[in-house]
Amino acid sequence: MYPVGLPGGLLVLLLCISNIVLNNYIGEYGSNSVAAYGIATKINQIPVLLLVGLAIGISPLIGFCYGGGQKKRLKNVIQLSSIYSIVLGIVFTIIFLVSANILCGLFLSDKFLIKQAAYFLRILCTYSWVTGITNIVTNYFQAIGKPLPSIVLTILKNIVLLIPALAVMDNLWGLTGVIACQPVVEYVIAALSLLFYWISIKKKEKNIA
Repeated sequence: MYPVGLPGGLLVLLLCISNIVLNNYIGEYGSNSVAAYGIATKINQIPVLLLVGLAIGISPLIGFCYGGGQKKRLKNVIQLSSIYSIVLGIVFTIIFLVSANILCGLFLSDKFLIKQAAYFLRILCTYSWVTGITNIVTNYFQAIGKPLPSIVLTILKNIVLLIPALAVMDNLWGLTGVIACQPVVEYVIAALSLLFYWISIKKKEKNIA
């Protein structure tokens, strides 16, 4: 029971650590940058949290299908939920790209901060459509009682990849690099998630054969 719930608890802990490191990097560019990033990331959390909710919501169904040996239904659940995640992410990405200034203007009055927050939001929203895939895969492994891949992905995302990437992209592209670091890491993690899922499926097929 404890290992299955470990990725969730670990995610909260590592997320706090990664946020502290990220805010420290942004803080080097002034308090305005921190404020603008805060607004941008809060707005971007809308689709992210919706996708997290979708992944958590299908977890019992994944566990039921896996435990009952309903492989075709399990595959359909993963595929359909992935499609929903991608479509939802793309819709929000388009909305944020088009109306970033308007959305940020709801929370800020200073024109410079609105422009900067909108710029940050347009960068951050580019990973919305892939984060759903990562959430589905990590919840898939937890639902079938094999949490190790979820733990590995969580550590890679928030510590192993993010912190070095922040240092490199900060040196190369400054503040823009720091903000863009999160989408870059999300894309890498999404690719690794699909790889882990593919390996898991192939192992099952090999065991059956």
